[in-house]
Amino acid sequence: MGAGKPGWVVQNLKQIADEFLPPLKMVLAFLACGALVGVIVLVGFCRRRSESQHAPGEIVTANLVSLDHGGNVLIVGESVTHTGRAKSGTATTRHTGRLDVIDLADGHRRARVVFDRPQACVSAGPGIAWCDSGDDNALEVRDAATLAVHVSSSKVRAKAPPLSNAKPEIDRHTGVAWFTTTDNRFWHVDPRTLAAGIETDHPSRETTQSIGQHFDTRLERFEVPEGWYDFEGKPRAVLSFHDTQHRDPNNGDVPVKPIAPETTLIAPSFVASFEQDPGHAMIVGAARWLIVAHDDNVDHASASLLVTAMTVDGKQHWTTTFAGGELVGAWIVDNHLVLAIGAREQQGAVVALDVADGHVLWRTGT
Repeated sequence: MGAGKPGWVVQNLKQIADEFLPPLKMVLAFLACGALVGVIVLVGFCRRRSESQHAPGEIVTANLVSLDHGGNVLIVGESVTHTGRAKSGTATTRHTGRLDVIDLADGHRRARVVFDRPQACVSAGPGIAWCDSGDDNALEVRDAATLAVHVSSSKVRAKAPPLSNAKPEIDRHTGVAWFTTTDNRFWHVDPRTLAAGIETDHPSRETTQSIGQHFDTRLERFEVPEGWYDFEGKPRAVLSFHDTQHRDPNNGDVPVKPIAPETTLIAPSFVASFEQDPGHAMIVGAARWLIVAHDDNVDHASASLLVTAMTVDGKQHWTTTFAGGELVGAWIVDNHLVLAIGAREQQGAVVALDVADGHVLWRTGT
């Protein structure tokens, strides 16, 4: 009996191996495939994350925020385009988002935060900003210089009544956020103290804005007490004055006088800053120059953006050209004209111009 044990052991081991090795191989193969898939997913995630961090970004929103101890920054919301191919071979496109903080003293980028989708911020007062939190209509308070979260969206709404799906709005003067409740009242919360309350009336729509709200930075007319200026003619237009003090007493028509008719511009309009002086054409310098945006050719899709300083007599003092640009926002900061310029699915830029002659002081790509 003892002599037969080795053969018996070998036979049993072979039997065990025959029974368990195939499923074990399957398990190992499954784990290997899972690990490979995990590596592929991780590589794809890292690649998209790197692209979101470093690839050119299209400017979607830009908002001015003052800092606690002086100075100003622009918080720029950007969309980053990722292209690829599906298993079927068809082209795919997806967008992620990020926020940049641009110091308006020198154009230095102070901070950048990457998100799964485009997001935006607006000023909540010196040093802080209300920002998207990623959830529907939920806001959080972030540091304007670093984008660090000061107050999470859950803390902001911890004591809120049931809220509707309406977009919250921010009072530009006080920084208070206003939410619409499900019973059509208005719940408001302070970004610093979180003091809150409910009102039956909404604050004036002229003093509030929603996160990511787009405002037209180009106006059709410049109003003065005696009438208004606009540009007559398409696509080439002439600066003209509408004299309301000399209306026709019979039919009420307002006489129109061309200003410098020999000078024409393509698709011109007056530049305005919603955050600094909403609804009014921007005026810069002691000479009270108007800032006018126009194109260099009639095909707007391929045209360069021209920014010109001119007076109401039609005299042009300087012009600066931006290839293939769209004007997203404009501000006057420390006697500099700051412009946010975007282009569809291409790199945007924040640019500071000297208002005296229009030369570029600094330019920061997004």
